[in-house]
Amino acid sequence: MRLSLSLFGVSEIVVALIVSTSFAHAAPHPEARVDQHPAYAVTGQISEPRLFADGIISTVDDEIGGSFSPDGSDFYFTKLVPYTTFPRLGIMCVSHYVNDHWSTPEALSFSGKNLDYAPRLDSTGKRMLFASSRPLPDGTHGGIRIWEAERTAALGRTPSLASACQSPRKSLERTSICR
Repeated sequence: MRLSLSLFGVSEIVVALIVSTSFAHAAPHPEARVDQHPAYAVTGQISEPRLFADGIISTVDDEIGGSFSPDGSDFYFTKLVPYTTFPRLGIMCVSHYVNDHWSTPEALSFSGKNLDYAPRLDSTGKRMLFASSRPLPDGTHGGIRIWEAERTAALGRTPSLASACQSPRKSLERTSICR
């Protein structure tokens, strides 16, 4: 059996066309919605990174991760509590974009007792997935797992384990929206 690889063969071109067509109708990422965030609009090349919402979201604390709601009006992120040793606490927060400014972040009602981080909303904005070290439903500690919560006005419903997204390994996994 002979195996041959070709540079830009027919199969590679077909795959490239499928991939480029798949993304052609994707909605723009909320960060690109400069009409909603004129304070962060830039033209041309960005030469140096800058702090996001300096003094409001980016503070002297340790903030990690973050994602926008589908309409770009809310920003979800995690504040790591610096004075804990082990286990470290991560509190998921939300800030709202109102009158051309980001609001003071509010902690999500179900977060703050564990290492909760990497909040992500699905494309409808109704379901949040996040990583957490919280105990499993049976009370055991299973490492860091992916959890889900339905988005309400306050995102206050107790999260449940997102079983479809779990890895059999007990390792740190990136949060993503699983379908």
